[in-house]
Amino acid sequence: MNIRSPHVRIARIVLEAVSPLSVASGRASLRFDTAVVRDANDLPTIPGSSLAGVLRHLYTEAHGEAAARALFGYAHQQGENEREDAPSRLSVSWGAVLDSEGRAVEGLLLGKEAQRLDKAPLLALLRREAPVARRRVRINHRGAADAEARGLFDRVGVPRGTRFAFELLLQSDDPAALDEEWARLRALFAHPALRLGGATRAGMGEVRCVRWHEAAFHFTGDEGKEHWRRFRKLGRRLDEVEGMQPQDLHAATRAAGWKRIVLKLAPEAGFRVGGLGGGPLGNYGDDAPDATPHHEPVVVWKNGRAEVRWKQPVVPASALKGVIAHRVAFHANRLAGRWGQDAPVGEDCPEVAALFGKAAGAPDAHAGRLFFTDIWLGEDIKPHLITHASVDRFTGGVREGLLFREEVLWGGKLVGHIWLHEAALADEVGERARKALALALDDLVQGRLAIGADAAAGHGFVRGQWEEADG
Repeated sequence: MNIRSPHVRIARIVLEAVSPLSVASGRASLRFDTAVVRDANDLPTIPGSSLAGVLRHLYTEAHGEAAARALFGYAHQQGENEREDAPSRLSVSWGAVLDSEGRAVEGLLLGKEAQRLDKAPLLALLRREAPVARRRVRINHRGAADAEARGLFDRVGVPRGTRFAFELLLQSDDPAALDEEWARLRALFAHPALRLGGATRAGMGEVRCVRWHEAAFHFTGDEGKEHWRRFRKLGRRLDEVEGMQPQDLHAATRAAGWKRIVLKLAPEAGFRVGGLGGGPLGNYGDDAPDATPHHEPVVVWKNGRAEVRWKQPVVPASALKGVIAHRVAFHANRLAGRWGQDAPVGEDCPEVAALFGKAAGAPDAHAGRLFFTDIWLGEDIKPHLITHASVDRFTGGVREGLLFREEVLWGGKLVGHIWLHEAALADEVGERARKALALALDDLVQGRLAIGADAAAGHGFVRGQWEEADG
């Protein structure tokens, strides 16, 4: 910690993963396409640069490039031997994962301390190569799975409910400016686009701040010595908050220009979104199904302690995002009068690109304006085993060797959310994109659009309603 200015604000915070969090290390894996960043104990961690980068982007969007440069610093090459730069006044620590007792796991664990890495269920889960793995597949112009040319891939992450502790330190020569910047930073932790890692538009990386403690120090004037004394008494650990004041972020104002879409759905029959295995949800003995719904371990916190729930069924946001994007292209082309060979799909469709983004490398590349959330299923959802057989068209009998069993989910309610950055859709294409999105959501809630596998057999169709809400 390098204190360069007399006025300082420090916060120690805990972020919880609302959906699986995938901050990739860039290292190769023999089994998966991605690998998460890990610390010396082989536990997942979040680099401070990941959080700082997201905060800088959101701060720039809300307050302008000049304000962001003044806070986060900049580097500019003026000439061959001349360089203009300024260091960031905000320091962000790496995120240390919390164990089942809510303590940050910091430093290299040795001896008896290291034994709990394999004995504690939560830490043992997090040390796996893939605590959570999600498989993704691209949807082609026919609305079917397209696994060709990198269309099939997976994403590894840490489970929903995993918590990380951070420290933020902001310093300034101007106490009034410091208070204003600090308030702006704190508000960003209630921003709908505060998501870390990869696949954030497809549901992953959503986080929420569950604990915020802060302290202010002014090392000048008559109170300077007292503030130095208080500063030196602060504990060194990220989870030590004695001498700091708690803050409630639930009342923070949501960012302007964002709209929340709430989906309230009821399945008409069974539904199944496929995953990477992991066994069935029900107990069928020797009659185990050949295909099962996607489910994941999640971390549940009660009274400051964590426990692992090993099989939590979920409809990943990507399952909803793919079918909505495909149907948006259909309605956008219809509204624009583009038919046949003139009807583009995917990123070539201007309205789809406006909503869902365009890949890097294109002249007008940009991130998507929609954030989908996972749909986590409750106890009212029940697994059910269905047996399928292939019929011989000639004899009308069952074809030998083609009998298989499928586990599907039945009943219950599905509640999901979509965040729309409507301020970025102000032009004609954006307006048409919003109309196409509304029509696609109408198709979904009126039973004309299926989620997941086996739509031809009647699975995945839902009915319900969608509505827009502020914040």
